[in-house]
Amino acid sequence: MGGWVFLYLRPFALVDLLSSVPDNLGALRFIRVARLARLFRAVKSMALIRDELRDNRREGLFVIAVLLVLLSVVLSCVGVLYFESANPDATIINASYAVWWALATVTTVGCGDFLPTTAGGHFSAVLLMFAGLGLFKAVSGLVSDLLRVVAEPHPALPSGDRERSVGAVHDPW
Repeated sequence: MGGWVFLYLRPFALVDLLSSVPDNLGALRFIRVARLARLFRAVKSMALIRDELRDNRREGLFVIAVLLVLLSVVLSCVGVLYFESANPDATIINASYAVWWALATVTTVGCGDFLPTTAGGHFSAVLLMFAGLGLFKAVSGLVSDLLRVVAEPHPALPSGDRERSVGAVHDPW
């Protein structure tokens, strides 16, 4: 037996299969109950994620910041395409241009080859700029916090050895 068979023998594999049955099959509508089981499993996973974020706050906040920036990139791509599609003078005319514009904007590079021309596009751009600034603040805060932790003397060393520990500040005067 191949290893792929065990994928289908998981406890919730049947629930996943049943919850993917389309709604337009009249005789099988009772299978919609399987979607509730899938929802309960998702809620349990969210509780595990919440506990993990609570235990590792520094890394958790960084992951949340990155996910919020990714969400803002996707929403701004959709928003700028929606607003710019009605404007005949728009330079952002398809999804690849929108993704390029969003990545250039969120990284604060801003090449200038694609620019929003409508008020809605400008609003999307401003939100994306703030998201990019927030991401860089989160990265710099994480790096500075990691450097602070490395620079602290080790508390287990005796007081005489703390001056020789890694990261101790020595006054040359």
